[in-house]
Amino acid sequence: MMDQKSDHKIRRERRMQQIDNLTPELRAVVNEWGWTIVDNFMRCGVKKANRIEHLINVVLNETRAPRGYSASFQGPRRGTDHAEGSDLVNPRSSAAD
Repeated sequence: MMDQKSDHKIRRERRMQQIDNLTPELRAVVNEWGWTIVDNFMRCGVKKANRIEHLINVVLNETRAPRGYSASFQGPRRGTDHAEGSDLVNPRSSAAD
């Protein structure tokens, strides 16, 4: 039991040291979004705070948009809802439907 607690303590101290070694800008992003998110961006090669924040905001803006609407530069998505009144054409449907 004592070994598990010491392992947790060692990992926590290592993680805090990693965060302390970051630039002030990256530490601010860690404070805002959490170490797991920032660490994974950095592991994927995105190492600048402003780029990480930009990507987080793009993803959140897209996933929080109301169904059928996108805040992207391409404008609102239309015809993505299969509900009645949608202008989406189903190529598998026949004219008899």
